[in-house]
Amino acid sequence: MSASPENRDFVRLDPFTVRTDRSEVEAFARATGWRGAVETVPFTFPFRWLTGPIPRAAINRLLGSETAILPVHEGQTFERIRDWQMDRDYRLTLDLRRENAPDRLTLRASIATREGDPCGTLETVLRLVSRQDLQA
Repeated sequence: MSASPENRDFVRLDPFTVRTDRSEVEAFARATGWRGAVETVPFTFPFRWLTGPIPRAAINRLLGSETAILPVHEGQTFERIRDWQMDRDYRLTLDLRRENAPDRLTLRASIATREGDPCGTLETVLRLVSRQDLQA
């Protein structure tokens, strides 16, 4: 982990394997309101990969023992270079940056095939809200 004056913390994770497992894709599609047969991987499915144990561990490392912080979804962007294929492995590279003006956590991911061909990017911004401020 490295730090710079304008950022509290920065973490770059080595590429790790993620998968478009059909059962997870179908559950994600249903949770987002899809009613028909799930024949393709939804455009936003890579968001699901940010909830896995590797990204969660990095987020916890950046937030430390700050249980008084509530991460609130602020924004998200996706760029898909090629369609995701069902039941395939991909390589996800993830950068996490904690900023302090305002307090937020930004996750930027690059997604590639196992062979290294680019598939897309995503960015998620979480505003870090003090639970104490919410009680005022």
